[in-house]
Amino acid sequence: MIEYATNLNFRAIIDSGSYVFVDNHFCINDSKYIKFDEIGSPKLTDYALQNMDECCFVFDFRLRDNKDYGVQYYSECTLFKSAISNKIVETYYDPSEHNDEIVQRAMDLRETVADIVKIRNSLPAEFSKTLKAHMKRKGCTVEKLAELSLIGPKTIQRMRNEEDYPVEMHHVVALCVGMQLHPIFSRDLLKKAGKSFKGTELHITYELIIDSLYPESIHYCNEILNDNSLPLLGTEDLK
Repeated sequence: MIEYATNLNFRAIIDSGSYVFVDNHFCINDSKYIKFDEIGSPKLTDYALQNMDECCFVFDFRLRDNKDYGVQYYSECTLFKSAISNKIVETYYDPSEHNDEIVQRAMDLRETVADIVKIRNSLPAEFSKTLKAHMKRKGCTVEKLAELSLIGPKTIQRMRNEEDYPVEMHHVVALCVGMQLHPIFSRDLLKKAGKSFKGTELHITYELIIDSLYPESIHYCNEILNDNSLPLLGTEDLK
């Protein structure tokens, strides 16, 4: 890319390692915005596609006359006969307020990594105590988490207080969505509940939810499940 080669400021930004070029966009390199397919190629998450202003740079496009080579050059001297030769489109990095916000957001996410490691290392070994720790950290009362996860407060109380309570996977996923836990914390909570994904359609959808849709509400995630004719999360009596 010419802009990378000639714009030292843009080059320094990209060289920071905080961005990836994916689906023809320079996007913040974070699991909230980037996922990987079965062969390891990066793709934009559903959340990123719906919130591109939050994670992708905006570029200026300028059209200039092609003074160096005319139509005859392209028709006679190149293999790409359909090349548009009269005009050349050039892309420029725009040091706009929007792009400055993207840079700052990427910096904030880099700093968050240290926080994630610190929090993860401080979590208890037990599921119930880890649930309590996340609720305290997120400022979630039992009643508030019941509203956010669509799990009944009595069920949440038992999961908090009874270590031998038989926790179901759909309960844990609903809790993770309700608290909008980072995927690292969600997988940690699932592991402590003795749950692992099996590769079924339902479990793959759960993985999509905790990895890519965790900033979304439980209602949005249930729309995804409903569209795929899968059981909904939560939906218990909240009284």
